Amino acid sequence: MADLITRVSGAVASGGGVDRSIPETTAVEEIGAMSVSTLQYVEASRPPWAPTGPLQDLNHHLIVVACRGDHAAVATSDPALRNKLSRLLTIARPLPRALIEQAFVGDRASVMWLNGIHTPIDARPNAKTLSGSALEYALDPLGDQSFYYSAVRTRVAWPGGADALIGAAPGSGRIWLNRPKTWDDFKHALTVIFDAVATPPLSKVKFAALAQAVSDLADVDRAYAVTLAPPEMVADEELSKAEREAAQLWANEAEFGVVPNAGPSFGAMVKLKDTSLGRVDVTVRLDGETIVATPVWDPATVGDEALRADCASLLADPRWLKVYYESGHAISLGRCYQSAYRDQVFPWKFEDLSGYEVEDEKPKPYGTLKLPDVIGAPKEDGKMDDSLFAYVLATTGQKGWLACDDGSMEMADFIHIADDNTVTLIHVKAPNSNDLTRAVSVSNYEVVVGQAVKNLRHLQSKTLHDELKRGRHKQIATAVWYDGKRVGARGGMIARARFLPASYRRAVIVLQPQLTECEHDDCWKPNATRARSVRVKQLDTLMLSARLSCMAVGAEFVGVAAKGGKLKKDRGAAGDA
Repeated sequence: MADLITRVSGAVASGGGVDRSIPETTAVEEIGAMSVSTLQYVEASRPPWAPTGPLQDLNHHLIVVACRGDHAAVATSDPALRNKLSRLLTIARPLPRALIEQAFVGDRASVMWLNGIHTPIDARPNAKTLSGSALEYALDPLGDQSFYYSAVRTRVAWPGGADALIGAAPGSGRIWLNRPKTWDDFKHALTVIFDAVATPPLSKVKFAALAQAVSDLADVDRAYAVTLAPPEMVADEELSKAEREAAQLWANEAEFGVVPNAGPSFGAMVKLKDTSLGRVDVTVRLDGETIVATPVWDPATVGDEALRADCASLLADPRWLKVYYESGHAISLGRCYQSAYRDQVFPWKFEDLSGYEVEDEKPKPYGTLKLPDVIGAPKEDGKMDDSLFAYVLATTGQKGWLACDDGSMEMADFIHIADDNTVTLIHVKAPNSNDLTRAVSVSNYEVVVGQAVKNLRHLQSKTLHDELKRGRHKQIATAVWYDGKRVGARGGMIARARFLPASYRRAVIVLQPQLTECEHDDCWKPNATRARSVRVKQLDTLMLSARLSCMAVGAEFVGVAAKGGKLKKDRGAAGDA
């Protein structure tokens, strides 16, 4: 007790840019098995509107320190001092998140502070605050699945019959109550708090619609997909050109051929575009509740050392690394979560892509020809373009206006305005291979779906008109067709966008044929291994979440995958381990 009081006094008196008196400490008061002491101090600071001169603001603050057994509670009237005390009081550590949840999170949540575990994008909040009378019933089991709660105010059973309204931030080991009327009431509240910590109610899952943090990695097993998806990637206006290009490069062009291990750690063969960087082994562990990833390059493999250094720094950065596991866990933004996904099937549109080389997202320019010249045109070998871009032109571009906008800061790979006034943004991404038995891959959809949601703003007619006009001098702006015929300029399409009626329809299409019809249907069968089942459910939930975002702006969302495919032999019971 004495040591704790001394350290609290030292923390109060140290630095901070304000003058604080040395705390006055009361004698320790013994209340049964609980010891209580108070520290009073005065904080002097100059008013912001009078930074010089004799005027001073004086704030009187109180700190209460209480101990019982191995537990201590520190209460302060100065909110600004809380984080400092938590950081400096190394003699103790915050209670585990699970214990705070058990003891101080009840029912009928009136306020919730939610943080997202998804990559931040324009169309989705990074965090949000909800208020209501019983928010556990108001949570969206699909739309809120990528959020966890950082703090909540609920009603908790309290001695005497009446429930207490208690705020709790389990991750930081903090709770708050309504201000007691008397000092005796405060001491009684401290006693009840220690009792609740010593004998918490039976554990139950809190707010099952939200993602759930895990307190250890014991059940996290066999990584199968890794991606680098920085939160800054979609906030283009906040990045320099070099930073934006680096984000797009590593997010879009990096490939990680995962070598699964038992447990949370993994190995991966890394490629950036056509450059092989060799094998990296990443050790994953928890430091408290924070993920620490330590990458080490295999000395037996070689690669560009500068790119290796960049890759290693990004893998070790919790803001970038996303890892999916066959055990149903995911690492995102520095924490490990077990998602609260509800198993609902996304209504995929399976299209026949035979005759198209699905591995080729777009045709390769050659000679003096640029990308706009080779879409839907003969390739260098004389054969017709058979890329996914050619598929879009052949299927969507035969009626109405179609413009390609591929490139940095794109609205979409293609924009289509149909004769019935439907505006469609089309986003295209090639799969890893054209093997008909290719497996489901959630990471292959993360970036393209994020881009689709980010660009929903361009479905608004004025924004679409302005962006088409602003980019009319770009090289890609010559890739424009009307009723299937190349017109070579955006003028007619810009005019069409300007005069769209108020009742025009909106749609978003994501074309990513990594998924095949056979694989999707097979993975949903009851006898599929757990690993395959989890993958397809994660993917369908990702697509359902994007559909909700599109519905919020009145747009239809269509996911296009490959019709057919081939069944492959399941791995059997080993996949369920």
